[in-house]
Amino acid sequence: MHYKNGRPVNLGDKVVGLDCGGNLVAGTVVTANAGATSCNVQVVPPGVPTLYATAGELLHVEDALQVTPPQAGS
Repeated sequence: MHYKNGRPVNLGDKVVGLDCGGNLVAGTVVTANAGATSCNVQVVPPGVPTLYATAGELLHVEDALQVTPPQAGS
């Protein structure tokens, strides 16, 4: 199972994207159902109820932020 950009899904990943209802979701992947093609990951945002989303519609937070380390001398 992979995210929208092809990165493999792992339990514990921090993700951002749209849930199955089209609402913005950010949280931690706690379950993944590789047998389903939609609403196949359970995302738990901090302090709110569990949401379900489709892995192919999400990005790992690192990829969404495109974090790059500062260059020496910058």
